[in-house]
Amino acid sequence: MPERVEGESGDWRLGVEAEARAEPRSAEHEPAPAPARDLSAARLGRPLYVLTAEHLGWFLVLSWTLTTRLMDLGGRPMAASEAARALAALRALRAHPPLNAGWVTALESMVFSFTGAGDSLARIVTALFGILLVATALLLRRELGRAGALALGALLALSPTVTWCSRSNSPLVPALALTMLAIGMVCAAARRPTGAATVTLAAAVAFAVSAAPAVMLAGVALAAILALLGIWQALAVDNAGVRLRVWWERRRGLFIGGVLVSFALFYALESGLFERSFIAAVAAEARRNWISPRSGVPGFHPGIAFYLPEFVFYEFLVAALAAFGILAMLTLRLRSKLSIAAFLGMAASAAFFLWTPVRRPELTLAMLVPAAVLGASALDWLHHTGAWRVIRYPILALALLTLYAQVLTNFVWTAPDPTEAPWARHALLYWTEPATTLTTAEECEHALKAVGPNASVFFDLKSPVLQWYLRALKPAADMESAAVAVSPGDRPKPAGMGESSRFTFQERWNPLMAGLDTTRALRYFLTARTWAPLQSDDVRLSVRQAAAPQTPTVIFAPHAQPSATVTPPAASPIASPSPSSTPTASAASPKTAPSPTASATEQATSSPEASPAPSAKRPAPSSTPASPRPAASPSPTPDHPDASAGNV
Repeated sequence: MPERVEGESGDWRLGVEAEARAEPRSAEHEPAPAPARDLSAARLGRPLYVLTAEHLGWFLVLSWTLTTRLMDLGGRPMAASEAARALAALRALRAHPPLNAGWVTALESMVFSFTGAGDSLARIVTALFGILLVATALLLRRELGRAGALALGALLALSPTVTWCSRSNSPLVPALALTMLAIGMVCAAARRPTGAATVTLAAAVAFAVSAAPAVMLAGVALAAILALLGIWQALAVDNAGVRLRVWWERRRGLFIGGVLVSFALFYALESGLFERSFIAAVAAEARRNWISPRSGVPGFHPGIAFYLPEFVFYEFLVAALAAFGILAMLTLRLRSKLSIAAFLGMAASAAFFLWTPVRRPELTLAMLVPAAVLGASALDWLHHTGAWRVIRYPILALALLTLYAQVLTNFVWTAPDPTEAPWARHALLYWTEPATTLTTAEECEHALKAVGPNASVFFDLKSPVLQWYLRALKPAADMESAAVAVSPGDRPKPAGMGESSRFTFQERWNPLMAGLDTTRALRYFLTARTWAPLQSDDVRLSVRQAAAPQTPTVIFAPHAQPSATVTPPAASPIASPSPSSTPTASAASPKTAPSPTASATEQATSSPEASPAPSAKRPAPSSTPASPRPAASPSPTPDHPDASAGNV
């Protein structure tokens, strides 16, 4: 093909001819050779991942969650409810066949079987589910928005109540974590229905409902809310009947399969793997949790008085954002399905738990989690507006104050200290249930060191906390045979006990908002100083005085010695009774074998011939060393049965 040769305009020649007639160029006109490529710099300089502000935010949220849920997990003494659940896990581990306990208790038993029992190990299952609760915010990223999902994770990570319950062994935390996982799977299945998402949703619902009875009612309310939202959406569009029929034809296999899997798992968990009656188990749970004799007075006023201080002093960030979310919904600023479901779930949970007579600090989570979802939706809406430049500073200030409250309640004042002065007491709002003091663990550890591992204990006071910390001791039938005795604090020291201490082992605080003013409220928020007295329960811990270790009391007859055959000395001119008869008696004694059980009376009595006659003069010392004189009475028997086991 002809080509144009540069430098000769207007003339076209063949390529071969051009190459043949081309003159060689000089070296100075040739281009410089390209430098060799640095392969090491290219490999190390290759960008792997682009770090954004969202990625940095999630890294900080998850790092803080791991730190606050796992750091010093056993630093807080076990409360009464925690100790009762931990003892149930130990009984389930040692029972043959295993007891029909819940699946959370079964997981704790598995942890005990591999690693042993302890305060931190009894809480590790709940702590892991507390981490999962924060991580489920990632599943709602498309529904809440990127800023909303990050805000939800931050709210749950900074919440003092969520942190406090995650650092216990409350089954409500796993239940709520699985409920949030189920909500995320519902959103994922709505976008792209798959079998894996359906099975995960069914399993999460079954395990969440069977973990805690409170979540059972919340799950029923949530299912009713989602059903109402689905019906409303179906009726709001055109051709609702045709759309519903098409959906049923396409998704009925997944729907029916998910319902069957969820019910089968729930039935198996509640019936103890088909070993007990399902209806009886559900009725027993309802009776134990909702018709308890400890139940208070039902009504909204006592419920508000019980739960309001936690939201005022600890959860003010969630409360403020949830209130803003309600305002945004009333003004039609928030219209997403998830925000509507969160609002209805929060209203249903608040109405039920404020009215019900059973009130516990951990039940605040059932109202707090949907409020956090609603607040995250409102914050995502604010993040898309120009007002975010101004309103972010008050939100940041509230977040810092919430962080301060979280550290104060979970790492500074973790347990009551009865050694504080009455006018300088510190208390938390979570101590409406009895909280174990710091002195209890120390006294129980001292008692265990004093008696040893094989001792026994008698409980005259039934306390799960003391049973947990003295679990290494064997139970005794009565106080007389026990090395450690636990009795009420107003009882006197038991007879036969060498050491006894009376101390406060648990305290409770039921604050009233009526006696609170601005100064006391600010002082309590900053220093946790109480404005009302605490109620305390005393206990007496007695340890039997351990007898000093004694060697077996064995008395032998005098041994035959070579000195018995020594020739007696020459007769003295002074007639005096000579003790030469003593060697003679000693020499004669080996004829009979020495008995280890010979009494002192037998050893002290000798024949009349061998006994020296009474004389006013002191007998002369013999050349043979005298045998030690045996005791006049046998060794006294020690009081402790273990100490007398070595006597012959």
